Amino acid sequence: TNDYDLIGRHWEDEAKPFLLEAKNSGGKVVVHCGAGTNRSGLIVAAAMLLLDDNDDDNNKEQQQEQQQQQQQPERFLLDIVKDLKQKRGMVLTNVSFQQQLCELAAKYNKLGPMPKGYSNEEAPRRSKLKQQHRQTGNFESMFQ
Repeated sequence: TNDYDLIGRHWEDEAKPFLLEAKNSGGKVVVHCGAGTNRSGLIVAAAMLLLDDNDDDNNKEQQQEQQQQQQQPERFLLDIVKDLKQKRGMVLTNVSFQQQLCELAAKYNKLGPMPKGYSNEEAPRRSKLKQQHRQTGNFESMFQ
C-alpha cells in the first residue's frame, strides 16, 4: 500500500545488516520485488545513500579521512536518486516511499544542500492553482 513503512519495518533489523554482511564479505546482492520500482528501489536507494560509506558511527572519522584523501565529494540524496533513475529508469514513484527515503536521509544528515530555485515554502494546493487559472486565464500566473 501507499503508506507501508518499509524503512521502519525492515531497514535497521533486516535489510541493512544483510547488505552490510554481503558488502563486508565482498559479496553481491540482487534486490528485487514485483515490479522493481518502489520497494526494491527504496532499499537500493537507502543502501546507496548509507552503506556506500558504511554509516557506522565508529567509522565516521575514518570515512572523512578517506574522502579527503581520495577527494571524493560526499553523496547526498539527490545524487543517489539521479544515479538510480539513470540506471533503472522508472523508480521510486510511490510518494510514501519518497518521503521515507527523505526522512532516512535527514536522520543521517544526507539530504544535502537545497537545490537552486527551491524554498521551504509550502507548495500551493492544486485547487488553488486551478482557481487562479480560472480567474486570470493564463498559465504563467499560476507559477508567480
